[in-house]
Amino acid sequence: MCIRETTEEKDRELVFIEYRVGFRVYPELCKNWEIFKRHWPNKEVMLKDSRKRTYFGDHENLDEWIPYYSNRIEK
Repeated sequence: MCIRETTEEKDRELVFIEYRVGFRVYPELCKNWEIFKRHWPNKEVMLKDSRKRTYFGDHENLDEWIPYYSNRIEK
């Protein structure tokens, strides 16, 4: 999983932060990307993200917004 985008909203003194996360492996950033590819053998297609970069993983419409305080986010 990788953080794709961050939003920050302020309400008086409180700050609420959310992260948009998605599963991506960018071959140009990973030396042994074929090792990662075997974890989802049915995904043979290389996709393009909104910045036109090629990746293996899920479509952007499967990305998820998670609040910063979630225990699903690791520091």
